[in-house]
Amino acid sequence: MPTGLPAFALGGSKLLSGVSNTRAFAKVIEKLQEAGLPTDDNADGSANLMNLAFFNLIEGLNEEWFENGKTEIFVRPLVVTPAGFTAPTKAYGKSY
Repeated sequence: MPTGLPAFALGGSKLLSGVSNTRAFAKVIEKLQEAGLPTDDNADGSANLMNLAFFNLIEGLNEEWFENGKTEIFVRPLVVTPAGFTAPTKAYGKSY
């Protein structure tokens, strides 16, 4: 069972850029190509509507997640060191 990231790595998560529609779309296109599905323009030069559909799907899902997504975190009671500081701890949660 995975143990997750160490606390110092979680602290650096604030430096992440966040979800990107463009990066997600590029990954989907790579997966489609690996599966042998056509992702190029159509033979007549018109746009591949499947690509447009996938990009709009990604945009819609991420927009919904951004507007209405929720993360719940459980933080157990913090430990106070002899010097009077709280010790860093991990929080566990679920994003939905």
